[in-house]
Amino acid sequence: KTDIFFAATGTYPAYAAFHGVAVDGDGNVLVGDRQNKRIVALDKNGKVIREIEGITHLDALALAPGSKTLYATTRTGGVHAGKGEIKLLKFADWTRDTKPTVVLPLGGDYAYSPNTCLGVARNGKENLIWVAYTPFPVRIYRDKGSAFELAKDFGQAASQRALDLQHFAVDRKTENVYIADGFGRCFRLDDWKNPDFKRLGIGAISVSIDARSRYLYCHADRRPVVRYRIEGGELTPDIPGGAKVPPPGKGKGR
Repeated sequence: KTDIFFAATGTYPAYAAFHGVAVDGDGNVLVGDRQNKRIVALDKNGKVIREIEGITHLDALALAPGSKTLYATTRTGGVHAGKGEIKLLKFADWTRDTKPTVVLPLGGDYAYSPNTCLGVARNGKENLIWVAYTPFPVRIYRDKGSAFELAKDFGQAASQRALDLQHFAVDRKTENVYIADGFGRCFRLDDWKNPDFKRLGIGAISVSIDARSRYLYCHADRRPVVRYRIEGGELTPDIPGGAKVPPPGKGKGR
């Protein structure tokens, strides 16, 4: 039972015990157990099949599509914990590796509490790792095998800045990216030749996409989850049962 080996202690509140979840094509679930400094792999029946121990300060996990390559971020620091740093990790084969094969520091002297955002896209034969955090815009790193290569930094690609990014989701069909910040605002990035964070008329502090059924799910601050149907470049409210769509929340910050 997950509530046994992820149980919190007096040192950590219950919601801080684990960070990051990823699922592979066989239904195995990988969970970042931050409290016990490990990554735990469960099969589709909930049985523990692997543990990668000694990974401190886990923050987010992402699996490369169709492979056993696992990426993770670690994060130290926070509003009450003082300044810390962010690192990007690679496990070439999560079923065999006992430690990261590549570690890339992403900067330090950060004292923000929100989690990092992490995602992986496949481009031909290479993996592109997307990472974002409150102080810096979205960055894309190319996996070169034994190293990470910066492929794009949206802070350099455009003069526009969209900071305090807290959640983002990629539409696998269109490659559009939906981004929510910490103030109830939602943006979309859909033009890669002229990258621009377009603000949408919906409120959200977290977002998720069902690319197959063409739905965008948005959760505004202290409001119900709202479902929008993705139709071309438009978002149409689609609430089960005909319920009314709550007005967009302006957000009250964090």
